[in-house]
Amino acid sequence: MKRGITEHNFLLTVDKPVGVTSHDVVNQLRAEYGEGRIGHMGTLDPMASGLLMVGVGQAARLNKFLTGHDKTYVVTASFGKATNTYDSEGTVTEEVEVPENFNIDVDKLKGKHKQKPPAFSAVKVNGKPAYVDARKGKNPDLPERDIEVYDSNLRSRKDNDFCIEVSVSSGTYIRSLIHDLGQKLGVPAYVKTLHRSKIGDVSKCGKLNPVEVLGYKTIEADTDMYKRVLCGQEINSDIKDEYFSIVYDNKLIAIYKNNKPVSVFDKGIDL
Repeated sequence: MKRGITEHNFLLTVDKPVGVTSHDVVNQLRAEYGEGRIGHMGTLDPMASGLLMVGVGQAARLNKFLTGHDKTYVVTASFGKATNTYDSEGTVTEEVEVPENFNIDVDKLKGKHKQKPPAFSAVKVNGKPAYVDARKGKNPDLPERDIEVYDSNLRSRKDNDFCIEVSVSSGTYIRSLIHDLGQKLGVPAYVKTLHRSKIGDVSKCGKLNPVEVLGYKTIEADTDMYKRVLCGQEINSDIKDEYFSIVYDNKLIAIYKNNKPVSVFDKGIDL
């Protein structure tokens, strides 16, 4: 089927396998649904697996509302080596013998931190992704960002590989988190495996209710309001200074703020 505009308008999560990019997943879905308007909400590195939230059709426009969710990951942190990418795909830059009595206290990961993203990342520097310069052997100057680790638990240990589950704020780089932990402990570390197990409250693959995922207050529109919304007109409500969803005929038809439209979905996004 030729790519174009279809009647597919919905939000879903898929389980991205290791070895493919997030954009690869989008391309596969475009071919499957014959729909060019598909986008993901939050990139996963090729070496990582796990949940990837995807908007199909008009749901792709939810991107700007859904990239700020907290995330949960299961990461294997391997101690004794460091790599230039902070993960298993990079070149080893440091290697030390791990002390026999070496251990980690994952509770110390919890809390608010300043974090610098990895040089091999898609963070823009002077209008281009940092990894462009990093691949040329340059060290891009990336600003620190505020992140928070809400919870961390040690799941298992095998030799110098520690399997840790962490729940973090949006924008947190797990690669940097593990690299920085190694630096603090004086034993270099890198991410050996990484799996994203939760996005916000979503922990399973499949079709999602966009209203529940957005988490905004919701108004059920009658026919008159539905017509006004489709025309991009203001409406009357008591919801002030925050986004709210408008639903009609079991579809998300708009997101409003201060009674004015922010995004209108004339085809409606399936609930």
